[in-house]
Amino acid sequence: MVVALGFALHPMLSQTVLWTEGRIDLVVSLLAVALVALHRRDGAVARLCSAACLGFALGITEVALCLPFLLLAFDLTHRGRTFRKWIWFHAINLAVVVVYLAVRPKPSLGVGTGFMDWVYGYTANLISIAPRIVVPFETTALRPHAPPSLRAVGVVAFVVIAATIAVGVFVDRASRFGETKAGGHGSTELSRRSSAVAWGWLWFLVAMVPYATAGPLNGAVGDNIVCLAAIGLAIMAVPIVEMCVESLMTGLRRIVPSGMAIGMLAVVLGGWWLGLAWQSASRGQDFRDESAIMDAELRINSGNHVAHRAMGSMLAARGDFDSAHSSIVRSLAIAPSDWRSWKVLCFAEKNREQFDKAVASCRRSLRENESDMDTRLLLAEALIGLNQWSEAAAEATKVLAARPNHQQAKAIVDRALQLTR
Repeated sequence: MVVALGFALHPMLSQTVLWTEGRIDLVVSLLAVALVALHRRDGAVARLCSAACLGFALGITEVALCLPFLLLAFDLTHRGRTFRKWIWFHAINLAVVVVYLAVRPKPSLGVGTGFMDWVYGYTANLISIAPRIVVPFETTALRPHAPPSLRAVGVVAFVVIAATIAVGVFVDRASRFGETKAGGHGSTELSRRSSAVAWGWLWFLVAMVPYATAGPLNGAVGDNIVCLAAIGLAIMAVPIVEMCVESLMTGLRRIVPSGMAIGMLAVVLGGWWLGLAWQSASRGQDFRDESAIMDAELRINSGNHVAHRAMGSMLAARGDFDSAHSSIVRSLAIAPSDWRSWKVLCFAEKNREQFDKAVASCRRSLRENESDMDTRLLLAEALIGLNQWSEAAAEATKVLAARPNHQQAKAIVDRALQLTR
């Protein structure tokens, strides 16, 4: 209960309830908890309901592809189910995943080209997300998803391996203690807690996997994506907090009466919860709209190029292209290789009728990410502004190769053919 209330008021998760797009992760996390609760039950109804929860979660976001692995981790860390039932449950989950992949064969996860791209993405997410869960009083709304250094990869790998070894040693010692004290309530409780610690740690590591590949594509790490990973840390923290509270209460009873000890503990926890609630309420004003989010972020961290880029994009959409140009220039001064910033700069320069600069910006954006067809179409439009119809038609043809029914690209090609006849 202590951990549940702490996470309920955790200010780092405010984006999931204050920002409409962020609620996807909150719903998926709720379905994940329901899936686990149903997985622990036997019977045909529980199997069908758990399969439905998995199907709904996959329909909401591809991140739910990690949920069958979380259930597998549960069965590996908790004993008591026969092998026949174990296989039956996981066969149903596998069937749901196969149907999902048949309907949607190309989930929008994975932008790297090899194993090291995944390692860098996983490390970057751990560096960005773990502090947001553990340190509750940080108020930044989002962070750029910057690739970590090789040294950072080594440090994170060492921490993860060390923590995994520590969890394994704890579980092993707890199981041995249970064997020596077999039949006692204390040994059963310790075994339950050790299983929860192991499963919570595995949950946290597995839940980070989808974001390891999707993170670089998103370009920024938001508060909302900590939801599913935070559940794993909460599961892991529950038995640890239980043991700490029991030890604290035992120590306090030796000094003060039990009623006064409970009162002191309630005052401390109540003050902590109120502080977290006040922090969340103050952050609620930052999520009135997208402009307010970026203003709040830039007040906290003026060096966040993602916030500068987003502000420039919003200003360009409103038609204030001069102000958008200034914001994008500041973004590129911080992150010169950000292809999205070059794309927005191309759009702003095109509307300012600086077509030569727009062409240069689009080409720089495509140099960083040549698969973005929207940028290629902007390049074609800028080339038209320079009256270079043949080059514009070539770029529009590339757009049509990826999007055969794109009407604007067809119009550019047709117009170019008319002018070159």
